[in-house]
Amino acid sequence: MRYLWTKRPRRAFLLLVSIQNKNRRICVPITVWVIEDTIDALQDIACVGEWILRLLGRDRENKRADGYKRTAGPWRQYIEGMPVSSALQAVNGVIRELRLQGRFRMIEVENETIQIVVDLF
Repeated sequence: MRYLWTKRPRRAFLLLVSIQNKNRRICVPITVWVIEDTIDALQDIACVGEWILRLLGRDRENKRADGYKRTAGPWRQYIEGMPVSSALQAVNGVIRELRLQGRFRMIEVENETIQIVVDLF
């Protein structure tokens, strides 16, 4: 009995989105680990892109022909304010935590004509 209390739930591997209409039912399985790996790869690409944009911004500010420094463009202010890689890291953290919770029903919405259920398996 003690083993049951200390055992961690199995990690979730599948997100099942089920949409049921009066006459039709659609189930869309989505593998969660693929989404997690994809976001990891996108985070690495975004980090390299931000690094390159910062370097380009520094070079453009320092190498102006008339000697005056250019003000930072809106893209540079955006990168300094909230980097894309940080947002992707937060999304990936949420997905990892959801996977650790194991199997549960995330969303269940029902109307007269349609029913939407999102399960994590």
